[in-house]
Amino acid sequence: MRQRESVSYAEIGSDDELINDSDEDGDYELTPRKKPKKAKPLPKQKIFPFLSLPRELRDMIYGYCLTDPIGAVYIEERTIRYRRAAVRVPKGPQVFINNYSCGAVDYLLPQWPQIETYPMGRPQPEPHAATLTPALLTVCKQILNEALPLLYTQPMFFEDTCALHGFLSGLRRETRGLLLDITVLSDYSYRSLKSNFDIASLTLLAEGGSNLKALRFHDPCYSYRHRDDIPKRAARKFYRRAFRLLDVLQRERGVDEAVRVMRIFGNQYDSSRDYQPDEADEFGKELRRLMLKHLRT
Repeated sequence: MRQRESVSYAEIGSDDELINDSDEDGDYELTPRKKPKKAKPLPKQKIFPFLSLPRELRDMIYGYCLTDPIGAVYIEERTIRYRRAAVRVPKGPQVFINNYSCGAVDYLLPQWPQIETYPMGRPQPEPHAATLTPALLTVCKQILNEALPLLYTQPMFFEDTCALHGFLSGLRRETRGLLLDITVLSDYSYRSLKSNFDIASLTLLAEGGSNLKALRFHDPCYSYRHRDDIPKRAARKFYRRAFRLLDVLQRERGVDEAVRVMRIFGNQYDSSRDYQPDEADEFGKELRRLMLKHLRT
C-alpha cells in the first residue's frame, strides 16, 4: 500500500506569526472580567442597635411591620408565573363585601372600603393599601422568635379553601400552631374541586393547628330556611370534611371545646340567626353527636 507524504496547508514559517502583536482591536478580543466589588461593612456608628431597645419598643415595631392595621389579613389564591400561590390582597375581599352582609360573619369582618360598588358620581374611597414586611423575620433568629407570633396570630380571612390550602402548605407544623382565628369566606360553588380542597386544607390544619380559637366556615345551604334540618345537614357536611381536625381537637382539648371552635355561617339572606339563635346550638349539638359517635381513642 502506497503511503502518502503528509502535506501542511498552512504556510507559516514560524510560530511567531500566530501571535498578533498589533495594537488594533481584533474581532474576537476578550474584555477582562471585572472583579465583583465586596460590600464594605458599615461603620459601627451607623449600625442601629435594634436588639438593644426595650422589648416593648421592639414589639411596637413588630406590630407596625407585621400586622394589618385594619384588623385582619385577607388572602386569595393567585397565579404567579404559572404557579398558584396564596397572596395577601390589601384592599380586602371586595367580591364578598359586595354580595354578602358583614353580619354573616358575626360582625367580625373588618370594614374594608367598598371600591367597585361605589355609586357613580360620588368620590371613590381610598383603597386599603397597608403593606406588611415579613422580610424582617429573616434578619436574625432572635427577631424571628420574637415577631413570628405577631404575624400569624392575627385574624386571617381567606377567599376559599383553595387559598387556605395554598397558605397552609407552605407553613411548618410549629407555625400552624400559631394560627388562632381563621375565616373562609366563600364556598366557590362554581369550582368542581370544592370538597377536595375543603378536605385537603382542613387536613393540613389538623397537622399542628390545634390551638385555634375560631374557625368560621361558609356553607350556602345554611341560608335556606324553608327546611327544618338545615343545622343538622350543615353539621354532617362539615364533619365529613373536617373529621381529622375535629379528632385532633377532641383528643387535645375535649369535645366541648372542639365544638365551640367551629362556627358556620350562610349569606346575606340568612336572617334566621337573628330570629332563631338556637340554630347555632343545633349545629353544635349535631356536630357533638357525630364526634362522640365516631370517637377514636
